[in-house]
Amino acid sequence: MEKVSVFKYYSFGYNYGLLVNRLKSKNKENLINSLNKFLDFLNELNLRVTLRIASNLYVILEDIKNLEGDEVSDKIYAEIDKCLRKLDPALDSELQLKDLYVVTHRNYSIDQLMINIGGLFGKKVFVNLPNLSKYDFQEAGKCIALNLPTAAAFHLMRAIEGYIRYYYKEKIKRNRIENQLWGNLTNHLNAKKRLQLKYCNY
Repeated sequence: MEKVSVFKYYSFGYNYGLLVNRLKSKNKENLINSLNKFLDFLNELNLRVTLRIASNLYVILEDIKNLEGDEVSDKIYAEIDKCLRKLDPALDSELQLKDLYVVTHRNYSIDQLMINIGGLFGKKVFVNLPNLSKYDFQEAGKCIALNLPTAAAFHLMRAIEGYIRYYYKEKIKRNRIENQLWGNLTNHLNAKKRLQLKYCNY
């Protein structure tokens, strides 16, 4: 799964329309920029068939870059038109196979849930968690964003248990118990007066 801006699709369609209808100015830099954006987005979407058909556009793009002046001739625009009209059916077909899923609103920011779960913790809390707990909290955030409550609960429980195990090893240096499960750990910590069970038994 990857994050793609919806605006990119809008921008792609808009710029493609300008290219097809030759509404761009004949300025060399503008055309180079438009063609680069078009080809980059084809690559980003991994539209393999369209990219094969668009191979001539790379040749034309190099020819434009090597032009001495700043103005692009009608002949080059005609070559671009020919390439675009040839690839248009393939582009339509491949784009129809691409689906965009919109994540529905949650009580927390989707960006925080998906890519910055540490922002939901107190200052310096997340960065000091053990790596496995960080991973599980990150995965839990994604599961909450994607409305997967059972998977989210699994990762949250494992993240907390991982931290309790980490806390246990920090506080108990000798005669540690062998079966280091959540309940066993908290009971032993409580017996050693390193933890009050009232904060753990929910």
